Amino acid sequence: MKVVSGPSCPVVRDDNDPQCRPRPVDHAELSVRAKDGTEAATLTVVNGRAAGTVAPGSYLLMPQRVAGLMGVAKPVPFRVAAGQTVHLEVVYDTGIR
Repeated sequence: MKVVSGPSCPVVRDDNDPQCRPRPVDHAELSVRAKDGTEAATLTVVNGRAAGTVAPGSYLLMPQRVAGLMGVAKPVPFRVAAGQTVHLEVVYDTGIR
């Protein structure tokens, strides 16, 4: 799972500007909630990456607040089938405009 924050520049003039690309988030927690609302897992983000294992089923990934970032990233619904690896992206808003 990729976890980033952006935008990184107030006005992006060049999509290839490395200074303006989304930046990896560190020390975030992501709660994985089962369909019935119970917590199936808690994932910790380190250098923009998080990983974990859950049983097959439908889930809602609930990003938690991160110090220094505006608000909370949007929840991400996802489904896992047996033996499947799911790749998700979570984007936190920096508030820069």
